[in-house]
Amino acid sequence: MGEKEKISMEQTKLALEFLKHIFSEDVDSYWNLICKADQSRVYGKYVHYKEEGGSISFRDYVKDHIKPEHEKLFNGLRDNDPGISNVVRYSEQGEPMIYYLPNVKVERTYIGPNIELVYPLGMVIDTEHHKGDLKANWKIRLYKDQYYKELND
Repeated sequence: MGEKEKISMEQTKLALEFLKHIFSEDVDSYWNLICKADQSRVYGKYVHYKEEGGSISFRDYVKDHIKPEHEKLFNGLRDNDPGISNVVRYSEQGEPMIYYLPNVKVERTYIGPNIELVYPLGMVIDTEHHKGDLKANWKIRLYKDQYYKELND
């Protein structure tokens, strides 16, 4: 079996930022961690919501409809010293994922197969044009299914 890909410093930073903001009231910081493709999907859902007579702002829509569902998926990490796996995995679609592990007080090393409760976090590279340069940043995936049916379906 070959060498496993180690999580990068940028991926680690994003995973830590996500944990910081997923359970906070800071909707804007949470939203800025989400990749553009998934932000677009959420905006499309919001447009549909407005067409159906919804009256709250987009920010409140994210706060009341999107973020709480995302929080539920990671609730097992709330207030319990979560850790981050140092190995990158890949989804069925080939996108990088890191695993959070609950209740990690000290570093763990596994030398063989093991059953462990994990919370996968999908990531993707987003690009943006910044001062004449193309800049690449790691961002969080809200959706992990191929056809973007539901939040982390």
